[in-house]
Amino acid sequence: MRKLSAILSLVTVLATLFLHQALAASPSFLPPDPIQPTVPQIVISITLRGEEQPTYHIISDDLPQEQQLHATPMILHFPGQLSSSSAPSLEAGPDALTTDLVDNWDLLLEEDFEGVFPQGPCTVYDGSNDGFERTWDDDNFRPFAGSWAGWPAKGGVNGVDPAVSDYPANLDSWLICGPFDLSDARDFLVRFTRWLEINDADDYLFYGASLDGHTFYGLAGHGVSNWVTYHVWFQGVGGDDSVWVGWLFHSDGDADRAEGAWIDGLEVWRYNTPARTCGGLDAGDKGVVVNPYEWVGEAEYPIIRAGDTLVVDGLVAADVRWVRMVFRQREGIVRQQEYDRMVDTLCANGISVLGVVNHETLVRQDFNDPATAVAYRHEFTSTVGFIADRFEGRITYWEVWNEENYDSNPDPIETGPPYVRPSLYAPLLDATYQSIKAANPQAKVLFGGLASAWGDSRQYFEQVYQELDDNLGGARPFDYFAIHPYFDRIHGLDPEMYMHSDPDYDTILDKFMKTMSDNGDGDKTVWVTEVGWNSAKGHPDVACLWDIVVTAEEQAEYLKSGFDILFNEVELWQRPGTQAVEKVIWYQYMDVGIPYEMACPSGMAGAGGMAWKGNVPAGGVWVTQNAVPWWFGLYQGDKQTPKPARCAFLAYPNECHHVFLPLTTRNQVATGR
Repeated sequence: MRKLSAILSLVTVLATLFLHQALAASPSFLPPDPIQPTVPQIVISITLRGEEQPTYHIISDDLPQEQQLHATPMILHFPGQLSSSSAPSLEAGPDALTTDLVDNWDLLLEEDFEGVFPQGPCTVYDGSNDGFERTWDDDNFRPFAGSWAGWPAKGGVNGVDPAVSDYPANLDSWLICGPFDLSDARDFLVRFTRWLEINDADDYLFYGASLDGHTFYGLAGHGVSNWVTYHVWFQGVGGDDSVWVGWLFHSDGDADRAEGAWIDGLEVWRYNTPARTCGGLDAGDKGVVVNPYEWVGEAEYPIIRAGDTLVVDGLVAADVRWVRMVFRQREGIVRQQEYDRMVDTLCANGISVLGVVNHETLVRQDFNDPATAVAYRHEFTSTVGFIADRFEGRITYWEVWNEENYDSNPDPIETGPPYVRPSLYAPLLDATYQSIKAANPQAKVLFGGLASAWGDSRQYFEQVYQELDDNLGGARPFDYFAIHPYFDRIHGLDPEMYMHSDPDYDTILDKFMKTMSDNGDGDKTVWVTEVGWNSAKGHPDVACLWDIVVTAEEQAEYLKSGFDILFNEVELWQRPGTQAVEKVIWYQYMDVGIPYEMACPSGMAGAGGMAWKGNVPAGGVWVTQNAVPWWFGLYQGDKQTPKPARCAFLAYPNECHHVFLPLTTRNQVATGR
């Protein structure tokens, strides 16, 4: 044994850190190890229901079709005796990693089969009672991430070698770990990676949990697949002081056998109830878009993580009270633990989160195909409902999609994300609304922020209403309307000009107020979930953006005047004096750079867009394909150097007096007024 467009949303995926002055200014924090290697992921929720058969729900998976498996709920009885002493945490408490990061997760078990096995709170047991002793043990025939993995018949007096033998008949090989104390736990997560070759439907690999060390509730499966990582959330176990987890490999007596099952990378996690939750906190009327991940070298990491909470320092220093954050899949699934740490850390600093769920939430991207739209909606709403349920009490406001009326594909026939045709967005919005409300009745749902406040966005909005009336019984599945009133080339950059450029209305948002009133939603208010300006004027690499960039000083000026118009001049339709805009969220926290082809996509030409390659100044040609500065931030790309816009945001609704104080620590908040 051994030991503005969808460009704005796409930036969250492809943006590379682009500093305002020098790349060398970036702090040298060591990021955590990335998740390696990448394999298909499956997220399952299993609910224990006393003596009744457990129920399960596949939240999401990215398994290839040929690896889809059979799963059967089971109640199994362990025939041996288990320890009743609770296992200690391996990594415990909110301050396990850093005093700045709020981490309510405790790692209770980590088994990679690379050292002594079994050890700690785990034990193996042969329950076959057939005169042979064969148990789980480590072996190097089929490793996953390291050199060893667990196989169910390698150990014991009569263990066999998987290199020369299939799994034996009449196996009942148990691996059980625990008990774990979940007295103060809100969630219980078991993660493991497994490989499967079980052809006989009477043979299976079982995984489950027990509240008494005797009766285990879980799922059994057979089939053939390569390595797959399971994220199993056990419901109905929180509050219990003794919980065990177990794996059983069972085979019958016939000769239909194969290699069987391998497991590796076992982890058991406990999420403790946060000391503070912000779901009921209406923190104010100003917010900032924060991308959940950033690239460091060639790997991607949470923007708020152990060793790097500079973004939180910057948000606090700017008096930001709302953060708009997309729940985005990474390597196959939404990494719930990473979002827990980010959301809980923000909340600990008095910052509420507006969660966004959109095309980035799932791996699959067939949301705009009528042939697969129903299947997509099923998986999307399943995932979103699970997220809304987990974050109940912590996140109350959810925005369904981002710029669903923006087509990123320059092809005149094919469409690109995040565009969803109105006939498909309406049922997606309706189903997601119902899923969120079922998970958290107190939740509030925002219509996905439209990409602009121009006439095409209004037309899209009207088409969604028509679809709701024609095919969804007149449903009105949103509590707030969201919009992104960006500038364009036709109407200019100054909000005093372009926000007043609609000849039929006082502001460019008024027509949306009328549309809502015409459709029975006249009392619903507005969240501006993105607005901003790119302060890269004068930079040599602005390329096709040359005529739609501003100076840093102009950016700050436009922030103030734009906020003034949005908060003070937009009224509910025919309701004089009743302001329509409740929140305004600035795009975005910090400056980044984006790939040239994203800023200036080939084939796009015209006069109206924010990033159109056809706009070349007279006699000019683009000779650079360097990263294009996307300097919409309140801060420079080092996360901590404030720009004039930071001062304007902090001071609003008052005037900024251009006093810039360096960002220091969480307890030394710059006033900047």
